[in-house]
Amino acid sequence: RLHESLTENEQVLKSLINEARLGGQLKHPNIVEVYEFNKFGNAYYLAMEFVDGWTLDRVVRLSQELELPLPIEVALEITMQICEGLHYAHTLESFEGQEVRLVHRDLKPANIILGKDGVAKVMDFGIAKAATNLFKTTMADTTKGTPHYMSPEQVAGAPNLDATSDIFAMGSVLYELVTGEVLFTGESLVAVLFAVARADSSEGMARLDKVLPGLGAVAARCLEKDADARYQTARELKQALMQLRETCGGDATIKSYLYAVRERMLHGKPEVNDDEED
Repeated sequence: RLHESLTENEQVLKSLINEARLGGQLKHPNIVEVYEFNKFGNAYYLAMEFVDGWTLDRVVRLSQELELPLPIEVALEITMQICEGLHYAHTLESFEGQEVRLVHRDLKPANIILGKDGVAKVMDFGIAKAATNLFKTTMADTTKGTPHYMSPEQVAGAPNLDATSDIFAMGSVLYELVTGEVLFTGESLVAVLFAVARADSSEGMARLDKVLPGLGAVAARCLEKDADARYQTARELKQALMQLRETCGGDATIKSYLYAVRERMLHGKPEVNDDEED
């Protein structure tokens, strides 16, 4: 629900309307669905799908607090599912048949949610950029998003971001899933932006290869400074991850891992078992 103090802010209201229009068109298992945008009294609201689960940033935090590392096969499963949702969003056409050219622009663990049914979903298209936005809510050179997960071109304020910008963010998310650490950091906002702009991730990719040979190369391609050198579609990235999944073994799933986390929280039982019931 939009706080009443913001209902007089035209820019915030237009952004909410844009999100409602975009969300109403996004019908995919790996995207949180928007059901309705309306006004009750003086309050505007979005009615959205309820997902019984945890956001990915919380899952990563719990994995560290409970000393229950995320299995590599689960990290790959999460990433592959999110790639499916992104590919759908990136290739979406409007009801009129127009290419939407949707870019999320704020893809990060806090905007990914894992349901206890084992389904990963992208959420919060509040600052998504699309050719079919009803309202223009920012100037062309305004940069919006979360700096640690932005692409170099997004940091630079490029006006025409495409799917490869979200793919860069997926490289950062994948790194964090596997290592538990944020890839691009700094002591200040400027330092973080500079780190992203340089896009030097070579040291981090070596860490990924120690976990699963070949994973560093896949993530490195996502994180190329030159957008043309990245995977050009989220489905292309998913296919690369599927090949790695076949080599890593392990039978843990999102569902079984979340069950293990709940068990550890309640009873101190760390086993990950696919046969456990919800």
